[in-house]
Amino acid sequence: MTQALSALLPLTNVADPFRNAPGNLQALQLQAIGERFAQRRQQIRILDKRASEAGVTEVKNLSDAVPLLFADAVYKSYPDSFIEQGKWRHLTAWLQTLTTEKINALDYAAIGDLDDWINQLRRNGHYVMSSSGTSGKQSFIYQSEADHELGWRLLAQGICWAASGMRDPSRRYPVFLLTPSSGS
Repeated sequence: MTQALSALLPLTNVADPFRNAPGNLQALQLQAIGERFAQRRQQIRILDKRASEAGVTEVKNLSDAVPLLFADAVYKSYPDSFIEQGKWRHLTAWLQTLTTEKINALDYAAIGDLDDWINQLRRNGHYVMSSSGTSGKQSFIYQSEADHELGWRLLAQGICWAASGMRDPSRRYPVFLLTPSSGS
C-alpha cells in the first residue's frame, strides 16, 4: 500500500468524514493517485500504453490523471465469441489484463453461462461489476475482495451519514438512493 493511501484509508472510519476531513485532503488524494500510478503502471499493460500515448510519466495534478482514465470501451474490449462460445478461460485471461490481482482456481467445468462465470469469480474472492449499458455488450469492472468490502462499508457509512441529517434540522439534505429492485 502506498504512503498516501495508508493515510487516506483511516479517514474512511471517521463518523462524519465530510465535516472532519483534514485540510490537506485534496493534496493527499492527488499524492495517492500519483503513488498508485507509479506502482501500477508496470503491472497493467493497458495503463502503461495509455500513459505512453498521453506522454504521462508521473501524476502531479488532476490534468495528468485524466488521460489515464479508461474509456468505457476498455471494459468491454473482449471478443464477443468469448461469451457466445463459452470461452470462459479466455474471458478470464482478458479480465486479468485489467487487474493486478491473480485470478485463478476457477472451476471452468462448472461454468455454463455468464452468470456461472461471475459466480465462480465471486466464490474465489474476485468481484465483477457487470453492465450492458446502452450498447448491449457486457462491460466488466474488476473489484478485489478488499475493494468490494470497502465499497460496501462506505455505502453503509454514506447512508448512515445521510440518514442522520434527517433527524437534525440544521443538516437537511435531499437524499436519493438508487438501488436495484432485486438481485445482488
